[in-house]
Amino acid sequence: MGKCLIVNFHTKHINDIERMISNHFDVVEVVDGFSSFKTNGADFIILTGGAHIPDLFYQEDEYKTILNFIRNTNIPLLGICFGCELIAVAYGCTLVDIGHKQIFIQNICFKDKNFCLNVSEAHRFSINAVSKEIEVLSRGDNNSIEMLKCRDKNIIGVQFHPELNEESAEFFEYVLEEMKS
Repeated sequence: MGKCLIVNFHTKHINDIERMISNHFDVVEVVDGFSSFKTNGADFIILTGGAHIPDLFYQEDEYKTILNFIRNTNIPLLGICFGCELIAVAYGCTLVDIGHKQIFIQNICFKDKNFCLNVSEAHRFSINAVSKEIEVLSRGDNNSIEMLKCRDKNIIGVQFHPELNEESAEFFEYVLEEMKS
């Protein structure tokens, strides 16, 4: 099994994330994303979504430490919502401010179309353009970028909240398989 480090950016859904990954890790450590942290032998890292956090879009300098960590880690990593936005910015993608927080559900089918989910979204920013280091794995109904992967590392980001879906464990299986390909 192994250890998962959850880097928490003040999400309300830690228990849901722990449920999503429970079949894969026997040790889960949760650390504050706004404090310095050590990976302490983690086999996998999750960057959570967040609530009431400084805007990455307008205050990128406040996030230099975590952005550098993302670029330099060799530990498999999943970013959820805000965590995905951090991955995107760390790899040179651009975000767009959509003006107000949007909350909605949409159906997402992944690149091979063998796996689809109705997903919950709640965010104010979307990924506008990707860099050459990023592959888009899924787009939403409105052509929004919903899932991305670093081309040279085991790093995946999702703009939605898989932990809030009844099929979250199956989604996490999909992520682990995608990292192997």
